Amino acid sequence: MLAGSLPFMIYYLLYTRRRSTFLRDSQVRLLGLLVLLGTASIYLDLTYLSGEEPLTASGTPSSCPSRPSRPPASRTSPSS
Repeated sequence: MLAGSLPFMIYYLLYTRRRSTFLRDSQVRLLGLLVLLGTASIYLDLTYLSGEEPLTASGTPSSCPSRPSRPPASRTSPSS
């Protein structure tokens, strides 16, 4: 999805070996900044706000204390 968010001209610059122009482009820099900010905000949320240890936050319901785990719904077979 990140590759699709940049215009084709950026890829043409890479193809023609003008890598310095690629790194100077404002859209590339802004996209990189947004990715870094998003990654940092998710990291901070998982480590400081939810109390998970770094690199162990799994997001599964069993590790989330605010979500009680429910047993699976029982299925009854139709009687004939």
